[in-house]
Amino acid sequence: MSVPQTPTPHQPLMVQAPVRALDPDGAAVITGGTAGFAIASLACWVGWEDLAARGDGWYLGVALTGLGLGVVAGLFAWTRSHQRRRGAVTADGEPQGETGTARGESVE
Repeated sequence: MSVPQTPTPHQPLMVQAPVRALDPDGAAVITGGTAGFAIASLACWVGWEDLAARGDGWYLGVALTGLGLGVVAGLFAWTRSHQRRRGAVTADGEPQGETGTARGESVE
């Protein structure tokens, strides 16, 4: 009995669909999370006496930290969004080269 010599091509079980991201910068998600932490910070600030009496004063620290990180991430997403609109960055995050294509490749 002989073994066939033609190799069978590898077919992966799962292939990701070629779908563009709805929000490539993540600005909508970051804005929503930052708004949530802002509301939580306000709620913790208003109820500070009750939180401190129960020993849960650290909730305010967590809410303020989330708010601060959200503001920093929002600034980053806003900067990327504006760079993309100006054409300085491609959709996959690669900087545009001098020739106007990603990674400086020339189009011929």
